[in-house]
Amino acid sequence: MVVALGVTDKRIKNSVGFIQTSNENSRAISQLLKQILAKKFSFTDGLLVMIDGSKGLHKAVVDVFGKKQLFSVVSGTNVKCTELFK
Repeated sequence: MVVALGVTDKRIKNSVGFIQTSNENSRAISQLLKQILAKKFSFTDGLLVMIDGSKGLHKAVVDVFGKKQLFSVVSGTNVKCTELFK
C-alpha cells in the first residue's frame, strides 16, 4: 500500500491518494500521481516531495511533476524536516 499525504500551509494533513501495489516501481507510483492530478490537485506555488530512497518513487515524481515544479525531492530517512527550511 502506498499513501500520498498532503500537508497544507496550515499544517493540516490530508490523504490525497493511495494505491495497493506489491512494489514501489515508477509505473505504479506514476499512476497514483496522475490520479491525484486528475482530482484537480493544485501546486502552483511549488511542491516539496519527501520520499524514501526508492528509485522508482523518485523517477515517478520527476516524470509526472517535472523537475521545474519541484522545490526538492528529499530521499533518505536521515533528513529532518526542520533542516529543509533553514
